[in-house]
Amino acid sequence: MSSFGNRKPYTVQRTESTLSISSTDKDENEHCYNVFLCVVKWLAAVITFSVVLFCVVTSKICLLVLGQQFRSANQTVKNGTGKITAETSKQALFLMLLLALMIPQAASFIYASWTSLRRKSRPWPTKQGILLVRTFSFC
Repeated sequence: MSSFGNRKPYTVQRTESTLSISSTDKDENEHCYNVFLCVVKWLAAVITFSVVLFCVVTSKICLLVLGQQFRSANQTVKNGTGKITAETSKQALFLMLLLALMIPQAASFIYASWTSLRRKSRPWPTKQGILLVRTFSFC
């Protein structure tokens, strides 16, 4: 048990109630600066949220458009030379879809591996943990 005398005070101690004019001006300026910083922080958060949301929606729409183009690649080309163009177009669209789907996953995997493997305090998984992960990965 700890004694109460050694505890740090977590409350603000009251000072003299009479304040000079210069200290109140300084407090008002500091308050305005703090309000300005809070407004800037919220605006930055809203703008960042909007940009990320726009990018996510745009990427999903691009995936839908690429899928539609992939499906309609056979229907648009009928002549003999167009068949080679259609196959090349389908391969290019397939590669675009593959890259669009794999790059975010690969970036997340590389980041997670980089941050996890550099920590020496991270313990190795137990045999039961490895067995559990393998069991659920095959299901």
